Amino acid sequence: MLATGEGVDLPLAEITRVGQANLDTNLEQVKELAQRLSIEQGKAPEQGSASGSVNVSEIVADIGSRHPTAEALISRHAEHVGRPTPGFNRLGHNNGSVG
Repeated sequence: MLATGEGVDLPLAEITRVGQANLDTNLEQVKELAQRLSIEQGKAPEQGSASGSVNVSEIVADIGSRHPTAEALISRHAEHVGRPTPGFNRLGHNNGSVG
């Protein structure tokens, strides 16, 4: 089915291995980012943690609590929708003018 629908012609074990490696890399990057954000916010890494890491879930929740809702973003920027962007033509190419 993957070969027909998605053009993926690999054994399932290989797809699983590649996917797991990708997930592991992404999770490590999330942890590193959470560590940096925690330090920038003046929070110390969790005490007693073997790796001295921060609680990723808490960092994500904190970011989410300060992020505007979709409705707020839409209403805040609705007036800009459909307006030309200074310096760009309608195809999105820079026309050389400075906005």
